Amino acid sequence: MHRDKKWLAAIGRELKIKVDTARKIWNQLTQNRLHVLVESRPKKLNNRDQRHLKRYVKRNCLNRREPLRDISSTLNLNVHPNTLRKELVAFGLGHRKQRKRPYLSQKQKKTRLRFAKEHIHWTMEDWRRVIFSDEMALQTGANEGVVWVWRSPGVQKRNI
Repeated sequence: MHRDKKWLAAIGRELKIKVDTARKIWNQLTQNRLHVLVESRPKKLNNRDQRHLKRYVKRNCLNRREPLRDISSTLNLNVHPNTLRKELVAFGLGHRKQRKRPYLSQKQKKTRLRFAKEHIHWTMEDWRRVIFSDEMALQTGANEGVVWVWRSPGVQKRNI
């Protein structure tokens, strides 16, 4: 209303507030706006550091799993982990829990592949003669704890 050349007294009457209240509100609005425009802090990371951070995190699956403190020390950035987190979120990356999947040793992977190659030519009739049980082998000591990953939204899980 004041920008539309209305007097503060007229604004006060229309809004049913005191003139001093209208003046204080107007002064506070203009001071806050000037404060934001004039005294914004410089960024901790320049454009080069931002690009380097983005490239490093997206480079491979191991870098995406590193803690922020390790990323900061690897890239020689003297910033708080929260600053890195904000930058990575600004890039469009999300910090998500790694998806669960069964742990398979190299030996188990080889035997599974060998089994698949041996039985690739089986027909439906051959498979009907096989009895499957619902027993499950349990392995301990593998994939313990929560692993966090920086990932773009919509990116599907890749085999590692």
